[in-house]
Amino acid sequence: MKVITVESAYHSITFSLFSTIDDVCLATGKIDRIGLLNGFLTLSYQDENVKEDVNYETHLDAVKGILELLQSLNLLTSFQELQAIGHKILRGTHFYEEPIIIDDSFLNELEELKDLRSLPVMGELLGIKAFQEVFPEVSSIAVFDSSFYKDLPEENYLYAVPYHWYHDFGVRKYGYHGLSHSYVNSQMKSLLGKEEYRLISCHLGESVSISAVKDGKCIDTSMGFSPLSGAIMSYRSGDIDSSIIPYIMQKEGKSASEVIVDLNHNSGLLGLSEFSSEIEDILHQSMEANEKAVLAKNKYIRSIVNYISNYYVLLNGIDAIAFTGEIGEKSVSLRREICEKLSCLGVKMNLDKNSDSLVCAPIQSEDSDVDIYIIPHDRHLLIWKAMKDLLNR
Repeated sequence: MKVITVESAYHSITFSLFSTIDDVCLATGKIDRIGLLNGFLTLSYQDENVKEDVNYETHLDAVKGILELLQSLNLLTSFQELQAIGHKILRGTHFYEEPIIIDDSFLNELEELKDLRSLPVMGELLGIKAFQEVFPEVSSIAVFDSSFYKDLPEENYLYAVPYHWYHDFGVRKYGYHGLSHSYVNSQMKSLLGKEEYRLISCHLGESVSISAVKDGKCIDTSMGFSPLSGAIMSYRSGDIDSSIIPYIMQKEGKSASEVIVDLNHNSGLLGLSEFSSEIEDILHQSMEANEKAVLAKNKYIRSIVNYISNYYVLLNGIDAIAFTGEIGEKSVSLRREICEKLSCLGVKMNLDKNSDSLVCAPIQSEDSDVDIYIIPHDRHLLIWKAMKDLLNR
């Protein structure tokens, strides 16, 4: 049997095909720029790479294209081979601790969240409905990105707002990148070799989240009600004074939703630098004395360091820091600069070990009080493993 794992955004779908027998990834791919010009499809399988120019108007067209491609390569010969399709979902209208089978009731929940512009819920809905239409007899499973945060203390997940906002409308910290942080936690537990430990997990990618973990349970995380909050990201602002929103509405004649779109897509590294959302571009230009690049880099690093130091105090010291996510895994200079700013907390990196090749091994110096690790992960494999727990019950 096989399963497909899916991450759907408004203009893209990433997917992987897994064998359920041995957890082997048979193929992984992405369709980009759905509904836009110059779309393309990429697929990797059996040491082969396919790239095609495509122009899919809708998610349904894109899913039909995925099916045709998998069939043409004999990766999927019939619908009967598929056991389930797993969709990564940020969250519903309330907190979900485990994956669920997607039904009409849950789809209605997602519909309620469509106006929350800081969540990519529209893309998730389009993806779910498209796969259900193309594979009507195959079960759809929602794997929630926030499930890792089920143990957050009430004092950490509640906001200091009218309490009935939480009770009536579900206003609370949900947390995101939970699949990533959960995997880092399981790996670090094994690497540290003990049940009691204090860990700060840093997911640094296009989005950024920092989580504080005590003895395997997450007790706080930087992202909150939506992925907009927390540290500075590639496109997202991270934490801001909320009174900025009505102020900009008045100054620029925008609606609240339009300002939220700016905070999600036109802010962060892109907004500060005014030329790129890519941290490597920012780092390169900062070395060339580009003032806005220097500003963007410094604020980006400072926002990450602030959360790490905050959680250091919350955990009453730490045993380890782990870096994951595309930037966390690959950016040697960024890891170095972050750790340099944490030296007052006893964090000391071995610069010779701080490389792309050394993963799941300690990279701290001998006199460091804190272990430092790089933990790579495959997000689609994590979706499949979460689905597997539900299917095996």
